[in-house]
Amino acid sequence: MEEKPFKDILAETKTLCDRLLQGGGADEKRFEEFLTAVAEALSRIFSLYPDEVSLLVTDKKEELLYFGKPDYLRNAGILPMSSFDSLAVESLRTAKARVVNTMKKDRYSSIFEMVKNPIRPNQPIQKMLIIPAISHGKRLGVVELNRKGPTSSEAGPQFSEEDLRQALDFVREILPAWETLKPEGFRPKLTEAP
Repeated sequence: MEEKPFKDILAETKTLCDRLLQGGGADEKRFEEFLTAVAEALSRIFSLYPDEVSLLVTDKKEELLYFGKPDYLRNAGILPMSSFDSLAVESLRTAKARVVNTMKKDRYSSIFEMVKNPIRPNQPIQKMLIIPAISHGKRLGVVELNRKGPTSSEAGPQFSEEDLRQALDFVREILPAWETLKPEGFRPKLTEAP
């Protein structure tokens, strides 16, 4: 996969966010376009496969997390904020980003790894970078970047502190669009089985 400089990809994404914001406030179609653009940008920045970028979105009451990306996980279920064995929920609840280069299987990631991936053969998550998306005290969702493979070494390089910094910078820059474009009762549309 071709790597492009972080600043260039961030600038492209911010330009797209600005264009989407010009269309007005919360809107489901523009928010879906936003999720797609963010997932594609993060995939390019960190040289990840599309299925290695997950964008989870909170419900209206901020009690549940739904998969907004990748599309094939939209039907897989939800993560309740009351869960104590989900890294995504923990990150959002504590408002702390994390780098996890040695994955212990939590109940939720194990379940979601069993969902048939239409893009490529299923692989276990070996490494993860988790960024909570919180703006003005409002929990919007979670960005998860994963490296998948049969083994840790086959999954690719470890996530670094520089990767964490870049991911935090990226999420910070797109938060205004996330907060503005996300419809209040947004729930990602379920996908049809392949």
